[in-house]
Amino acid sequence: MKIKIFSCNHVLPKHEISTNLFQTFVSGLTPEQGSRTLSDVSGRNIAERHKFCEMRHQYYIWQNTLAQYDYVGFEHYRRLFYLDPLSLDNLKTRYPKLHNLRGNLAELPLDFITDIHEPGIFGEIHESRSSFNQEDELRIENWIASHDILYTQPMFQNVEENIRNFHGNAFHLWKELEKTLSTSRSFSSLRNYVNSSLPWSGYLNMYIMRSDLFCAYMDEIFPVLLDLDDKYPDAPSRIWGHFTERLLGAFLIQKMVETPMLRCKPIPHLVFDRNACD
Repeated sequence: MKIKIFSCNHVLPKHEISTNLFQTFVSGLTPEQGSRTLSDVSGRNIAERHKFCEMRHQYYIWQNTLAQYDYVGFEHYRRLFYLDPLSLDNLKTRYPKLHNLRGNLAELPLDFITDIHEPGIFGEIHESRSSFNQEDELRIENWIASHDILYTQPMFQNVEENIRNFHGNAFHLWKELEKTLSTSRSFSSLRNYVNSSLPWSGYLNMYIMRSDLFCAYMDEIFPVLLDLDDKYPDAPSRIWGHFTERLLGAFLIQKMVETPMLRCKPIPHLVFDRNACD
């Protein structure tokens, strides 16, 4: 089982990681010689299309390296999935801040998004990930492989209302995107979804998916997004990245209609204050 989780950056990061499971990834920049950070400035890329935000990273993997993996995942440089395979004793001895974090997370409801301001936790996560041995990695791989799609905790807001509130100046672009995608099989439920009271999934464009499902998702959304980007060069900054955060839920619904036993699950993620990313 080959799984890779990419940590998406828009500037060269202080913390780098390149292991069997985790890979630091920066868009639009060439890392210094000897760096362990992956870049998207080669191959087929949209590195200069900044309105796609972290979707630039996903485009690059989809177009260039997806065949190498059974599963791919994407997180942000300061928003990380909570993946914790270490024994309690190991955690307590080597990573005391993570030990405390595990205890705190165990007491929270499943839909709680954890904002972290305390320095040191971010560094311990990167240090622990770099230290994972083969058994630790296998434990994570087996857990991921027991699902088809893992995603961030759902947002309990009406999608269309959310877009009106936060991206009202681009609402006409959303409606054009919605109209076009709704004609595709994978997004046939999009209109009902965005107008429903259902929580929406895909916040932050963070997920871990089976590669075939990820490919299907990219195949559906990117032709439409790229066309819109060409048609509307004056569209607001980062808008296609913001819009794609609202699409995954409709894709999940359709896939679960097609395959009722599809194994989908939200998992906790940690949101770090910029000053806590040391």
